[in-house]
Amino acid sequence: RDGTAKPPERFRLVFLSSGETGLAAKMQEGGKQPKAGQTVRFIELPADADKGYGVFDCLHEQEDGNRLSIHLKHLAECNTGTVADAFLNLLCGNRAGIAESVAKARKVWLETHLPQDGDGQVMRVGNKFALVAAVGELAIHAGILPWPAGEAEKACLRLFNDWIARRGGTQAHEA
Repeated sequence: RDGTAKPPERFRLVFLSSGETGLAAKMQEGGKQPKAGQTVRFIELPADADKGYGVFDCLHEQEDGNRLSIHLKHLAECNTGTVADAFLNLLCGNRAGIAESVAKARKVWLETHLPQDGDGQVMRVGNKFALVAAVGELAIHAGILPWPAGEAEKACLRLFNDWIARRGGTQAHEA
C-alpha cells in the first residue's frame, strides 16, 4: 500500500530424490557443469551403502534388500502420517524450548564433526547435516523414532563424510 517491498519469503527445505541421475550428470547432458554453490544446495549422496545390500546398510532380519524394501513399503503404508502427527504435536507443545534444544545440539554436532580446514561450502553442508542430526535425536528422545540414542547423529556423520569423500575433500571447489 505504501510502495515498499514485502519481505521475501524464505524456504529451507531438506528433501530426498530417488532420481537415478544426479544434478551433475543431468547438467552435463545439457553441456553444462554444476557450480560449487549448486552442489552445496543440492547435496548428492551415493545410494550404495557399501555393505553389499544396495541402499541398505543392514537387512533387519529380511533375507535380501528387495524383501526389506517391500517390508518398509508395507510399514509406510500402514503408518502414513503417524510420525508426522507425533512430531508436529511435539513441536507445537514447546516451540521455544525445542528450538533452543535443537540449536544447542546442532552446535555440538558442528563443533565435534566439522573439519577444521573445511571451506565455507563444507560448513554450509555440515550445518544441514547437523540440523538433521539434532532433529533426529529430538525425535528419538521423544519416542517418535524407535532408534537407539545417537543413531541419527551417527547416520548424519556417515553421510557427511561420504559427501566429503565424493566431493574430493574439504577445500573450496571454486576460487
